[in-house]
Amino acid sequence: MIDIHKQAKDYFSHNPKEATIGIALLTESQLKDAWENNVIQNEVDVLTVIQNENYVNPDTITEWNGDTKLVHDVVCLNINTKDYPDFSDAFISEAYVLDNNVSRPMTENELDELNNDLEFVHYHVLYVTGMK
Repeated sequence: MIDIHKQAKDYFSHNPKEATIGIALLTESQLKDAWENNVIQNEVDVLTVIQNENYVNPDTITEWNGDTKLVHDVVCLNINTKDYPDFSDAFISEAYVLDNNVSRPMTENELDELNNDLEFVHYHVLYVTGMK
C-alpha cells in the first residue's frame, strides 16, 4: 500500500513553492490525457487534499534584516580540507531564516548577503560542519 502522506512530503521537498496537492482517482483515459496533454477531461474523484506544512506564502515574506541569530540549517559547499584553516572557496549554498516566527528558505539575494559575512561562513565551515 502506498503511503500518500510520505509521497506528498517527498513531492513538496522537490516542489517547495507548491502549497497544496490533491490525490485523485483517474480513469485510464484521464491518466493518458493528463500525461500527454497536461489536462484532465471530465469529473475527477478527489480522495484527499494535502497541505504543504512548510509552504511560505511569498506575499508574507519580509526582507531579512541581517540578524544572523535568525539563520539556521546552514549548508556549506566547496569545503576543501587542503585549504584549512582558510577555506577560501567555501560558501553557504542553502540556509533558513525565521521570518515572522515561520522558518523559510533564504532567497538568493539573502544568501549572497550572508556569504559576504566571512566570519559567519568561516564559523559554519569550521565548527558546524565539524572541520575543527
